Amino acid sequence: MTKEIREIDTTELERPFEDRAARWVKIKKGEDPSIPKEQANAYRQDYLFEEIVERAVARTRELSDFGQADTLISLVGFSPETTIITTMTLRPRRLVLLYTKNSQRGVNAIADWLISREVMDHVQIAPVLCEAINPLSIYKLIHQQLEDSSKLLDKEQPHNMIDITGGKKVMSAAAALVAWQLDMGLAYVENDYDEVIRMPRPGSEYVLLLDNPMTIFGDQELESGKKLFNAGNHTAASEHFSKLASRVQNPVRPDFYAKVARMYDDWTAFRFDRVGEQLDQLRTLMDARRNRIADIDLIRLERQLDFLNVLVNSDDAERKRDHRILCYFALGKFFEQQGRLDFAALLYYRTCEAVSQERLKRQYRIDTSKPDYTELRPEQLQAWLGLCQEVYGSDKLEAPRTIALVNGLILLSSLQDAVTTAADLVKVGKLKAINGIVMVRNRSILAHGFDPIEHRRLEHIEHQSRNLLGAYWSLYYADTELDGLLADLEFIELPED
Repeated sequence: MTKEIREIDTTELERPFEDRAARWVKIKKGEDPSIPKEQANAYRQDYLFEEIVERAVARTRELSDFGQADTLISLVGFSPETTIITTMTLRPRRLVLLYTKNSQRGVNAIADWLISREVMDHVQIAPVLCEAINPLSIYKLIHQQLEDSSKLLDKEQPHNMIDITGGKKVMSAAAALVAWQLDMGLAYVENDYDEVIRMPRPGSEYVLLLDNPMTIFGDQELESGKKLFNAGNHTAASEHFSKLASRVQNPVRPDFYAKVARMYDDWTAFRFDRVGEQLDQLRTLMDARRNRIADIDLIRLERQLDFLNVLVNSDDAERKRDHRILCYFALGKFFEQQGRLDFAALLYYRTCEAVSQERLKRQYRIDTSKPDYTELRPEQLQAWLGLCQEVYGSDKLEAPRTIALVNGLILLSSLQDAVTTAADLVKVGKLKAINGIVMVRNRSILAHGFDPIEHRRLEHIEHQSRNLLGAYWSLYYADTELDGLLADLEFIELPED
């Protein structure tokens, strides 16, 4: 493609493209008597190339789903055609032409063609001289050009592509490696080779959009993060997804997964102030990215956000405390599934204790940390201490300075309270079983002893905790089915391939 002005034969242009292509082949082979072989390139430029570009763009659109590139970095070889075809297909906002001393004429031809057709203007085209055999130099040049594009185009996550068709093989290999490192898309102008004419068939060109190797490895890293997430290691999963989101071209899913993992991590660590800070952001992201993250249980996640919003932000103090109690049990189930039985046992124990504390405070105005026994009639106090004597097998009848779990449940039972009645904690034997739970908990490593919690003992603690929680919940929230609510609070899992 030269700048010389040649007279165009309009009659020749009116002939079918296939006829003109066939004639070009003859000229190329020196078999056309009227046009010398040396004029083959000029004939192709004047009578074929415009339609070659149109066909390439149309064929690429049939084969691929792609959008406009923000920056296209193209390797310039001896022929400017491939860069023009890729540019016309991807319509970049900025074009960087990497050329060597041997291919600088191609830069002018590319710029002339694009500017003359008002596809781009001068300021959108950046020629950059490089050393074809210096991969490190090519990396630095491309990296710098991308930084310049980010400033010029003012876009945080630009869609950048590298066309590796032109240039020497070593140059294309270096550019492909750079694309891998910088997470850029790869483009390559392909065509159909005609065995009869023994050359590429004119008009068969199209842009092949190649998967960046990072896409493959990015998918593998995404799966690794999912395994961490589904194993309950939300701390590691959050860090893993965050790093991946900073490297891949499309960070929507890893970024969202990182934020969910971070929320779960804070939730399981009882960092409810941090959880509260994340609720609105997660809701906004869910609404904006719903189609991109539809593979996860969004309904359950939304219900969890609703639950946490009450737990953190509700103005109803009693409802807020009740959600905290439910949270203890739900996290106990989580830690039990993780095999962390001592943590689960403590949370099940805390559930029972919190139910007892809340019921005494709400119904009888008794604060278990500093009880005022004048709230009880003398006969109620005596009934309580008498039942304590039966449960503990002791003659001691003094009212305790603080009311711990078993004493609290014995008191509720002696008052014939609705919660202990519904939980079947009326008979002495049932109350002694609760005391047995306390003994197991006290001997555990995370309490006061050295014994690990065994599965069979944890099952007993969980059963008593669930029984008491169910009685309490049905009393205050009869319209809410507890099993369904607990199912909603089970952490979502990410689908693995």
